[in-house]
Amino acid sequence: MDIQESNTIQTIYPWQFDAWNRLTSNTKNNRVAHALLISGAKGVGKYHFATAFKNAMLCSDKQTDGLACGKCRYCKMQQHPDFYEITQEVDERTNKKSNVIKIDQIRKLIDFTLLHTHFGMAKIIIIHPAEAMNKSASNALLKILEEPPQDTYFVLISDQIQQLSATIRSRCQIINIQQPDIDTSMQWLNSQNINDNIVSLCLELAYNSPLTAKMLAETNYIEQHTKLIKNLLSISSQSEDPMVVANSWLKIDTNVPLHALYSCLSDLILLKSMENNPKIINNINRDSLQNIANNVSFTGLYVILDKIVFAKHQIQSNVAILGIYEDILNLWQRLTSKIIQ
Repeated sequence: MDIQESNTIQTIYPWQFDAWNRLTSNTKNNRVAHALLISGAKGVGKYHFATAFKNAMLCSDKQTDGLACGKCRYCKMQQHPDFYEITQEVDERTNKKSNVIKIDQIRKLIDFTLLHTHFGMAKIIIIHPAEAMNKSASNALLKILEEPPQDTYFVLISDQIQQLSATIRSRCQIINIQQPDIDTSMQWLNSQNINDNIVSLCLELAYNSPLTAKMLAETNYIEQHTKLIKNLLSISSQSEDPMVVANSWLKIDTNVPLHALYSCLSDLILLKSMENNPKIINNINRDSLQNIANNVSFTGLYVILDKIVFAKHQIQSNVAILGIYEDILNLWQRLTSKIIQ
């Protein structure tokens, strides 16, 4: 997940310097495209990067590094009239966010693009996540991108760029925000005063996305994850009942148990596949997991893994999650029962 920032961004993350310098150079030389597509994994700061670009383009006194000054009247505006943002709408009755960006949202955007700029600089439009546009919305946007209005810049943000149509991708200048290397991520997280004891696990669970790791560290996610892995091992030793555990998991955000299950199965497959102590996520439970890996089949592991992946898709359809938990945990017990004593 990308952490959304305020309108006063005057810096970028260390791992974004190269991408920012290239973009700034293009801007200074009037080579910046009217449509940018910022791609990259979740948790690398794509929205932050896009907002930094938006602020810079609407600033009257940019710094030498191309970032907004943060002091001019335009930087201090809470709602800049030349900025427009589109994301999934929230249903007022259910308070749930839609899975898609709809064509009506793009139609309203078209009206915005026809307006003159208020301060003679630029109009900036951010659309995120761009892959959420349904086909009608995507086609409507494409018509605008083919003949972009003067001084109007579109910034699309996506962590699943392959889901965007090839035609839209071809109309954009793609800026890929690379994940930092482990050392850069660790150094940045340490600068954020994250507890040293959990930095490594947070980064592993976040698949080396530093912003996601920071978010995990600042919540009780690690405590919950550790308890869930303990539940799985207790089911294996028959000291906990799968049905009881499944009911207790209903009190937790659905993504947490599924993520814990996925990390556990991934670790087991690695331990079974590789020798010489492969790097795993749940290293604190390495001995127990290695014992399970030595005594189960690949077939059994992949059956459970498939169910976890299927469950991730099911929860987006509001399917009752209790039955899914019970099914997975019963399978887990049958596969691993009596291995751990």
